[in-house]
Amino acid sequence: MQTVSRTLAPDVHKARLAANLLLAASVGVLIAAPDLAFAGDGGAEFDATYEMIVGWLQGSLGKLIAVAFVAVGIIMGVARQSIMAFAIGIVAGLGVYMTPDIIDSVVAATLPMAHAPMAVPEPLPLPLDTLMTPEAIDAAAQMATPTA
Repeated sequence: MQTVSRTLAPDVHKARLAANLLLAASVGVLIAAPDLAFAGDGGAEFDATYEMIVGWLQGSLGKLIAVAFVAVGIIMGVARQSIMAFAIGIVAGLGVYMTPDIIDSVVAATLPMAHAPMAVPEPLPLPLDTLMTPEAIDAAAQMATPTA
């Protein structure tokens, strides 16, 4: 067994090196030419199908599927005498209904651009004469001295 793994080790190393070089080259090309990154661009031919499926999931069909998940969860919870099956049914129903919104949020996520630098507020003036009174210094000294 050990002789087989020793003979495969150089090939595995070469494959990993090739994969890493390909990844580095891809990242380099995308950094050098960001116009080549077409994430979320185009695909208009699928918009009608996507909207139809979203309409189904968030319409009456989606509500029916969610209710079915909850009903199956109740039945399984009674059969297994566990509330976890009921909870899983509710989570599955919510997942069916909320999945299109989650996908839209993840795919359309963008970072906000800073339009103007933030202004740094001026520090508040501290009345040092009231902070450094002899009474305040004596009180701080008394608090700092250990008591036996």
